[in-house]
Amino acid sequence: MSLFNIILALTFLLCVTTERATLSKIAANSNTVEIIKDLNVNLNVDWNLVVMDNDIDNRAPILKQPNKTIMVVTKLSDIKLDLRDPYVKTKFLYANFSHNVLVIVYVDEIEGSWETASKDKYQDISNELEANLLRNFSRLATIVKSHLRKLHFVHILWIVERATLGNLNEFSHICWSYGFTKTLFYSRKALYVYNRLPSLKVLQLPTLDHYYEREEIRNFHEYPLTFPITASPPRCYRFRDKHGRQTIYAGYMYEVLMTFIKQFNFTFREYPHNYHSDSKEHLMEALIAGDMDAAAFLTFPNRSFDTSDVLWNGYVYMAVPHAKPIPRYQYFKLPLQTTTWALYGFTIIAESLAVAGFVFLNYCMWDFSKCFIYICSLSLYQFQMPVPLHSTRFQLFYMLLIVYHFVLVNCYLCTFSSMLVSNVYERQIDTIEDLASTDLRFPIIYEDMYWYTHSYWQSPIIVPRLVLEDGLVIDELRRNLSTNIIQGAFEDKLTFFMFQQRYLKRPRIHRMHAAIYNAPIYITLRHNLPYFELFNRYLGNLWASGIMWKTFIGTEWHGILSGEIRYLRDDESREERLTLEYFSSQLFLFSCGLCASIIVFVLEIIYNKYAQV
Repeated sequence: MSLFNIILALTFLLCVTTERATLSKIAANSNTVEIIKDLNVNLNVDWNLVVMDNDIDNRAPILKQPNKTIMVVTKLSDIKLDLRDPYVKTKFLYANFSHNVLVIVYVDEIEGSWETASKDKYQDISNELEANLLRNFSRLATIVKSHLRKLHFVHILWIVERATLGNLNEFSHICWSYGFTKTLFYSRKALYVYNRLPSLKVLQLPTLDHYYEREEIRNFHEYPLTFPITASPPRCYRFRDKHGRQTIYAGYMYEVLMTFIKQFNFTFREYPHNYHSDSKEHLMEALIAGDMDAAAFLTFPNRSFDTSDVLWNGYVYMAVPHAKPIPRYQYFKLPLQTTTWALYGFTIIAESLAVAGFVFLNYCMWDFSKCFIYICSLSLYQFQMPVPLHSTRFQLFYMLLIVYHFVLVNCYLCTFSSMLVSNVYERQIDTIEDLASTDLRFPIIYEDMYWYTHSYWQSPIIVPRLVLEDGLVIDELRRNLSTNIIQGAFEDKLTFFMFQQRYLKRPRIHRMHAAIYNAPIYITLRHNLPYFELFNRYLGNLWASGIMWKTFIGTEWHGILSGEIRYLRDDESREERLTLEYFSSQLFLFSCGLCASIIVFVLEIIYNKYAQV
């Protein structure tokens, strides 16, 4: 290879390397068009959201549009606008557009003209301009916050042409309070970012590559995470140890939040409130106002706050009184159904008539009562009575009777014996239709009334039974496993309170199989948390690793230790089996038979007396 070709190849490689370096490292003193273009390419942005509020003639190369407060434009490779439909006016962009967006915010630092100010008042006007700059930034930040609902974690470029380092510190405080962590400032032809932890610092970046290489915050240096401890077992509650000295916190939602706090080096700050009050209204107001960060209790969906990713789909069940045991003196009629009993009685009469017919055909004597007693004794395997007649037809009929009564009587005795060993209960309430025959009431709290009366599943059987009650009173009824009401709650709460009947011979309440409605279970968060994305990834990792289910293990045992629930015991009185009540049905049948026999005996005496005459 000639020397000329070698020099040409080296020159080409040098040019390519220089061009790539220029494309990959946009200097801080580049213009905004180049910076936005580089951000769109390297962040793989789908579209741009441009926010401004004043005259934009000096920004014509970028937008070429009349000034608008909020503009959403489709990202094009050359930063050109489609003039046909460049704007999308909506407050909830997260529901309609891709989350891969670059937000560009132009902040005007003046509301007048520098030329209108005299030189001897330069300092006063400078202070006024800085105040105007801060005011404009706060207003635009509020606009961005309102439109970036659930999108506050996207990349935001703030273009502030004359901001000082002190201004950027103030801007950084505002951005952190609004949850804008992926923030890039462009001011005086320089790029800046801020680090909030462990203390707020504004750093200048030489190139955009340093911005791309920034890592997500994973050490929050004991930054406070605030949420209240409420009386909401098994999700979050507190109790004293057996010595009454130490306060212990428990609940699976509390454990999820505390694991997050320990993993990322937060510090827990309890939001003060009345623990013994069931009202959550003031807590929701504090969450909306930003005074607390999360809520370890269930809330209904609301646009005034955010929620984590859905943990699971929760089902609401109803618990009703468990079926009562049937008194043992009624067991004698249970082995056979009513129709079977009627068929059996009809068979006894038919057999008696058949035997009486055989006797009449052979001896020309009608004696139905004697044949009836003979068939009854034969059905019970009592062979004291003599055979009414001797014939081939009767012997065949006799064998058929033996087989029939052997099968029926042994079936009855086996079923009856198994019932005596076990317990037989009344019909269990398993469906909503079964509730129609009861007078049970369904106490609920005020917040649930709307959902129970306006849900798609609303039943004319359930709605009239709804009664308003305080939440603490309802929890007390659940704690005592009251059998006078219908108890409705999510599966976790019902399972928690029904754990008390684990060692009872007969449960007090029974959970119906059908769910009355379902709702997503999530952790309630305030809007614009700086660690919103991190928290959702943390929840996903909990599920993937199986740690989430471990938070449920021992929930009921904590309830026992705390005194929220307790093991219920059966009545210590011994159940007497061979009592008068136990034999009352048999005695009643015996008395009826005795009375019938006396009546028949008297009638036979009278009949024989007048027959002889």
